[in-house]
Amino acid sequence: MVSLLQSLSRTVHLSLLITILLLIGLHFSGEGFVFDKYFFSWLFRYLHVITGVMWIGLLWYFNFVQIPSMPNIPDHRITYEVEGHELKMPYYRNIPLGEVSSTTKRAIISIHGDGRNAEEHFSLLNELATNSGQIDSTIIIAPLYCLQEDINNYDLDSTVLFWPSSDWNAGDLSRSTGSNPRPAQISAFSIIDTIFHRLVENNSELEKIIFTGHSAGSQMVVRYGAGGRAHNNIIQEYDVDFLYVPTNTPSFLYMDSLRVADEDETPFEFVFPTSCGSANYYKYGLDNLNEYMEETGRTEIRNNFFNRNTIYLIGEYDIGGQSNNCARYIQGEHRLSRSYIFYSYLGYYFGDPVYQNHYLSEIPNAYHDFEDMVFSDCGIPVYFGLNVDECEYIDPIVFNNFPPIADAGDDQAVEFGTTVILDGSNSNDPNGSIDSFLWSQIMGLPVTIDSVTQAITSFVSPNEETTLRFTLTVVDAIGASSIDTVEIDIGSLSTHNSNEQILTPSITAYPNPFNGSSKITVNRYADVQAPVKIYDLIGREVASFEPSKYDSPNYIFQWNGSGKDGTQATSGLYFIVYKTQNRSLVKKITYLR
Repeated sequence: MVSLLQSLSRTVHLSLLITILLLIGLHFSGEGFVFDKYFFSWLFRYLHVITGVMWIGLLWYFNFVQIPSMPNIPDHRITYEVEGHELKMPYYRNIPLGEVSSTTKRAIISIHGDGRNAEEHFSLLNELATNSGQIDSTIIIAPLYCLQEDINNYDLDSTVLFWPSSDWNAGDLSRSTGSNPRPAQISAFSIIDTIFHRLVENNSELEKIIFTGHSAGSQMVVRYGAGGRAHNNIIQEYDVDFLYVPTNTPSFLYMDSLRVADEDETPFEFVFPTSCGSANYYKYGLDNLNEYMEETGRTEIRNNFFNRNTIYLIGEYDIGGQSNNCARYIQGEHRLSRSYIFYSYLGYYFGDPVYQNHYLSEIPNAYHDFEDMVFSDCGIPVYFGLNVDECEYIDPIVFNNFPPIADAGDDQAVEFGTTVILDGSNSNDPNGSIDSFLWSQIMGLPVTIDSVTQAITSFVSPNEETTLRFTLTVVDAIGASSIDTVEIDIGSLSTHNSNEQILTPSITAYPNPFNGSSKITVNRYADVQAPVKIYDLIGREVASFEPSKYDSPNYIFQWNGSGKDGTQATSGLYFIVYKTQNRSLVKKITYLR
């Protein structure tokens, strides 16, 4: 019930349902309604009362629910030694962080949202661990990042750390003010470093650390996943796996300055934004990094993020989070769309290998609610690392799909009554494989095609002069398609004069992948002047090379990752495309900047 009343939409929907049920009950409890002046007088009074009650409810919601309430301050403290001074941070736990244990198999660290509801996070995860029989082997840590108002309202002593607003979720330094002085300051990310180190030092059988957070807390998980330094230090010395689980994330940390061009069109296109000068400022990008992240460095941030095992959980109905902050809004209209766009961006920036480490799961019937995540079908397998494959993940190809390229072959001139080959085998799909082929005749005397669903098929030409036209439709695994046509002239070959010399076309690239330059060789049609172009994953032309008709059929050039405008391409997967009027070839190439 408490969770229900925390959601405005669910509360309103329930209220309307109760109203309708009351009207139906009144109708059938009597002899129905008589639509006279007395009925309408009663109806308007009834609606007046309902409106008044809902108005009071809205005032309650906006004043006591939507505005974060003050957190409870736990009695337990994590102690830090900073510059010879002792500083403390409140936290919830089922086992003291410094207690030595040989039975703890996993640790869950959960970061609260802006409401600083660390106690709720701890209680939910503790309940899940108890119900699933994992509590005896699990340590649960829920730190509380205090604000200055907490220090004042709870009269906390001068050793307790505090932050302004939500700067803690970006790893900013704790504060010291005239009214609340502190002898030293510490990064919010350094606190996570300390927690991780103490966990592995005191729990000899620890196998897995799960770092999770909700809403504002999930932003911390994402940012720390990129910039946090304890992870790499620990895995060099201890046999411990890490799993990052950000849930219902309001915004993400992008690896470069590109942002989605149009969130309503897939595959998503990423461009340099022109309307938001702060789009790439940290906490949303890698410009103007804070002290902790700057020390990690941009190269290390990108490498870290690629390698982090991360499962993003997002509620099916988490369509809130609209913001006037352009750096956040430019990532997508709401939290759900931002998650999908960022997940697509990962493949755009890093290439498909990133999806070996990063997964996205949409939780059915879930709202912006940590409880919805914890007690979903993903809860036990993800939070306890028992079998993460039990969670249903989004296939990135669904929104990263590049349409297939249909190639119906060259136009032909053939004799009467001969077997004609229709060859669509050069059709290809940049994202995978072609799922189906379909040949159709659209012009000329009807002929019988041997098999209309095979890439290569045949028919017998008719015994009269005519021109036949066929279409080849190719469809990939998720339903994207493309069409190409081919014409067959039927008649005496003495009437045709074709001088085009045909080679076996091919594209090679060495080295591939490359980070300097790659030698690209294109065996092309002789005397056919067609450009060789390089495209990115979403079909944008990156570079173009124009051979002369006097060049050798083996056209050779070097590509160093430079684009048409002189800018350097980002790391990722690209396509070398050689296309004449009747045929095209595609070769994948990976650039590592």
